[in-house]
Amino acid sequence: PESGEKLNEGPNHPKSKEPTKVRITTSDDGQCSRVRVRTPDRAGLLIDIIKTFKDVNVSVDSAEIDTEGLVADDTFLVTYHGGPLDSNMATLVQNALTYYLCGLDQLE
Repeated sequence: PESGEKLNEGPNHPKSKEPTKVRITTSDDGQCSRVRVRTPDRAGLLIDIIKTFKDVNVSVDSAEIDTEGLVADDTFLVTYHGGPLDSNMATLVQNALTYYLCGLDQLE
């Protein structure tokens, strides 16, 4: 309750200056890919990330969701047709997440 006003979004809500970063690696066991997303936190962020995965037909096997101050630091274990992302799919996922999380104004 005492931090309630800090959690509300609106014109006076503090914004993070952290740039969006998407890093994709293969998991230790080689069965899936690890997608780490660091981006300013906001309402609906997790929904937008999951929708982006769904739009490119990537399945989320598990997720670790973390927020550090105003920055979301989320890690997803994902597969594409039951295996890790190949280099083309990794590039597609990275570009799609960056595009939808940053917006056009931050990509230029």
